[in-house]
Amino acid sequence: MNIDTLASPTASASDAEVHAARFTIGDITVVRLVPTKLLHVTETVLETVGLTPATTRQVGRTAATQPMGFIDWVAIHRPDDLTVALPYLGELSRAQGAVASKPTRVKNRMKPVIAKLEEEAPHCVPAFITELARHLAMAGRAGFLTHYLKQIVKVISQYDLPIGSPEYQELLFEFVSWRAMTSRVLRDEVDIVERSLEPQAAFDYAYKLIVAQAQAGGILDKAAVIILHRLGRPLGLKPADIIDRLLADIIYSKGFTTAEPEFFTRVESSLRRIVQADRERQDHLLAVRPVYMSLEFYHELLVDTEAWRELTSDNRAFAHWICQLITAPGVVYTQPWLIDAIYRAKDELDGVVLPAIKHKFRCINSPDLLNALADAGVTWEKPDDLGWWWDGWYRDHYTNLAGVAADPYLRAKAIRELSVTDIISHIDLFLANEPVRQLAAAFLDRVYENRQVYLFSYIGSFGSRIADLAHPELWLINAQAMNQIFAFDPVIELAAYIKVSKRKAARLLEDADYANSCGPDIAKVVVKMREIERLFTENRAVVRESAVGYSEREGHWGTIIRNIIKDIEKRFG
Repeated sequence: MNIDTLASPTASASDAEVHAARFTIGDITVVRLVPTKLLHVTETVLETVGLTPATTRQVGRTAATQPMGFIDWVAIHRPDDLTVALPYLGELSRAQGAVASKPTRVKNRMKPVIAKLEEEAPHCVPAFITELARHLAMAGRAGFLTHYLKQIVKVISQYDLPIGSPEYQELLFEFVSWRAMTSRVLRDEVDIVERSLEPQAAFDYAYKLIVAQAQAGGILDKAAVIILHRLGRPLGLKPADIIDRLLADIIYSKGFTTAEPEFFTRVESSLRRIVQADRERQDHLLAVRPVYMSLEFYHELLVDTEAWRELTSDNRAFAHWICQLITAPGVVYTQPWLIDAIYRAKDELDGVVLPAIKHKFRCINSPDLLNALADAGVTWEKPDDLGWWWDGWYRDHYTNLAGVAADPYLRAKAIRELSVTDIISHIDLFLANEPVRQLAAAFLDRVYENRQVYLFSYIGSFGSRIADLAHPELWLINAQAMNQIFAFDPVIELAAYIKVSKRKAARLLEDADYANSCGPDIAKVVVKMREIERLFTENRAVVRESAVGYSEREGHWGTIIRNIIKDIEKRFG
């Protein structure tokens, strides 16, 4: 067999020599291309399966881009442990075949295996675990990776392994590329580095680790900032300079885009500085809003920049950007500037159809935001997927929801999400905003129309629901509906509920023995109906008493309440 040279073997710092190694088994010849430094281990491994080394020859060079396997790592970095490590190849081979379907079983099986290797050759444990984790990662079992990274960090700490050496860094950083590094593991790893390395080396290691984590899309939180500040202190590094450098290195990374809110709180001043100074960064942030960055801070970062001024000078481009912002990943807590922006680009937004579901099934649910978009003529692909969060409007009330009140679908959604308790708790807001008062009035109409469902289908005490209605303020919202609700006639309601004549309903209410003779279900409903009538009678008195105090207010509402008192007394005595 002739072996030709694959490429001119010119030297390169980043390349490795490649040999063609020939092996025989009977009449069969096998040739493997092997980096020179792995020739010995390849020969040893293949000899164990019956192959006999024949000849080798350098045939070229190759970039060493593939991660090093367990046995290769041992052969290069711990050659004295090679004979100990070889029997463990079978365990890795069995694990590789099972991790996809039985990862938990593999995990349990590997516990004693790893413990035994730890006794025999602790320096080799990180490489063994990394090879196992590599199989899990390739099988899509990422949920197990952090567990194994913790094991490696524990072994490195327990046996004082040289964490700063390239051979261990390579293993640890492979876990970072899999996004297995949690904030807790990061702190543990940095603690080891801080104990075992000189201050400059410790800082460089931690910095490199955090940047790699961000570039891989891993978690970035306040721990990263705290660590770099702490490690930079002995070196006399200014915190602002450290964070400026960090942000410049990671601002385009996945990790920055998904960083935790507390991370942005810690880097706020530096982020303002580097964004203001660089147009490319401004454009990037306009295109990709960090998912957990507050909308308020996001706007403050950009509002005085050249990129923002250029964007807002073109209403069509501005409208397109608004749509992207609203539907991009991340929660959009409505801000006044966003409401203003929607009205500013209103003409260009008219007729736009947006998806109601955002990334990861988060729905758009801000009443103020929905109101502004409705006013601008925006509609939705699947309006049923929209949410509605009244609490957001109670807190902010940037708009009076006139657009919602005028839109049949949004109006119905807003009414469905209302409650009597909400109206009473925020009565001043409802009375001060006429469109919202109209929504509440429509809700009270529904309460009356569905009064039997409201009273009888409630899981809990129906008495509390009646008590909730006993507020004179509700007459300011919808006096007609409230009068109808409190004009409760047990005969009519019982007849309708159990579908009998009024005559029979009256007899059931008057004659307990007769009601009991009609069966337990009927008897139970009759008892409940009597109780409801009693509660309405009591709460009519409560309404009158409350209204008297309310009527002492000066002005428009006081006059209305006085009229309500007269109406209540006329109707109910």
